Amino acid sequence: MLEFEEKIVASQEIFSGRVIKVKLEEVILPGGDRRKREIVEHPGSVAALPITKEGRFVLIKQYRAAVRETIWEIPAGKIEPGEEPDSALLREMKEEIGAVGGKFCKLSEFYPSPGILNEKIHLYLYWGFDLEEPQPAPGENISVVQVSQLKARKMIQTGEIKDAKSIIAVHMAVENRIS
Repeated sequence: MLEFEEKIVASQEIFSGRVIKVKLEEVILPGGDRRKREIVEHPGSVAALPITKEGRFVLIKQYRAAVRETIWEIPAGKIEPGEEPDSALLREMKEEIGAVGGKFCKLSEFYPSPGILNEKIHLYLYWGFDLEEPQPAPGENISVVQVSQLKARKMIQTGEIKDAKSIIAVHMAVENRIS
């Protein structure tokens, strides 16, 4: 049986920002070779596919500096220190789309880029909410749009939706016949 775990022999924090930390680690592989690993540490995120009472999906559109594009996504945000994912979900839904009340269920949790990033995204379905005025965090410029299930699927097929968490959520909702 193969052993896969690497042994960390040195770890140095080379950057600490508002959201992430970057570490340079030296590891020993199971076969004895040494390698360097660049690790981005992130506190984790929540994301949800909100579905209105009429069965429409709620998407947001915002500029993302990392990819230099304005993209379509489901509402999402980072988990604050000491915050549970369920609480973070309700906070983010109120901030980004103005949703209050409602019900939610967890669809999945996943690592979006485990080769370099330890972020875990907690993915939910969210429904039965009322919509009020969104309260975006300072610096967030978000446009909120409701689309049909069919439109969301077409947006994925045509490349309008490129965001992985959003693609996963839409596909899981469609697969489970949720709308």
